[in-house]
Amino acid sequence: MGSDLRFQLKAAVETNALTPVTVSDELKRRFLKKAGLSSLKYLPLSIIAFVVVLHILVVIKLHLEDFFVPVLFCGIAFIFVGLLSPFFLIYNLFANAIAIRRRNYGFYEGEITGVIDDGYEISGLKGHTIEPFIGKKNYEPGGKVIVARLKNEFYLISE
Repeated sequence: MGSDLRFQLKAAVETNALTPVTVSDELKRRFLKKAGLSSLKYLPLSIIAFVVVLHILVVIKLHLEDFFVPVLFCGIAFIFVGLLSPFFLIYNLFANAIAIRRRNYGFYEGEITGVIDDGYEISGLKGHTIEPFIGKKNYEPGGKVIVARLKNEFYLISE
């Protein structure tokens, strides 16, 4: 999906559906700070899930060893998510920090073509729903917006 997004972005810029724009230093700083730390808000929940799943596995292994294999077999997806989510969130935190340090971000001006659930469809980025991130939460179709990119993710931002 990452290469598809890069291809769509390049095509949208070439067809002038999105135009590169410079934003104020304050807005840029707010966006980079919030985007860089966005995965941090899920870290306490993932650590709690990690501890609970690990505790349940230890209790079952120590006291109910006959049920350990069936529980492990039936709940393998929940177990993997519970045990690996803190590591993925920490990885995402470092990946965002590296992307910001390498200046792997950009700001573009585009037009809203449609409203889909909680997000918006932007001209040139068909098939991708972008949600408001900083500033205004409601936009009208046909309105001009600022689309911020960090790595392969897009965000709607405003003053």
